[in-house]
Amino acid sequence: VAHQAFETLLNESQSRDFQISALVDLHEPGYLQEMNQLSAALQYLYTTAIPNPAYSRINGKPVVYFWDAEFFSISTWEQLRTQYDPNHDALWLMQGAMPAYMTAFDGFFILDIAFANDPAGTFQMFQNQAAQAGADYYLPTVIPGWDTSTFAGWNSFATPSVPRDNGTTLFNNWSAAAAYAQQNVLVINSWNGYFENSH
Repeated sequence: VAHQAFETLLNESQSRDFQISALVDLHEPGYLQEMNQLSAALQYLYTTAIPNPAYSRINGKPVVYFWDAEFFSISTWEQLRTQYDPNHDALWLMQGAMPAYMTAFDGFFILDIAFANDPAGTFQMFQNQAAQAGADYYLPTVIPGWDTSTFAGWNSFATPSVPRDNGTTLFNNWSAAAAYAQQNVLVINSWNGYFENSH
């Protein structure tokens, strides 16, 4: 069913001159947390999704995003990369700055930057970490605001609220991120996160 939904998105995107990428989410228990499940997902991506013209690319390379990649070991990811993408024909970007994982990935992004009181300084810090780790890509993230207050306490590291300030938050994030955007690519984390109750 998930494959059918993604194919529908690809087909609709193609008809509208739009492009989409997959984010492989290993966070949910029982979903993609078994090797056979993850292998099946990658097989689907490489044989069916990525060849579609509507699959998004950076510098001509299709981009696959990964969430909670640290669920598997570095050696496991290296084996998967060798199996499915030995020539690095695609870009594998993981959520989180994990330098040791850059042997299997091409770079990273940070989905939630609500903690960043100084967006420009935060982007510079992560860009430096990417360079030190040998990552080819770091994609800065823009947020319009954030609200996890209804779920306060679900995550001790979560920032409960970042006000929109009538667009000022978005403007400041965008201005700072643009200076660190490689190939004019930014990650925009919308206000609409159900788990964070920001919808």
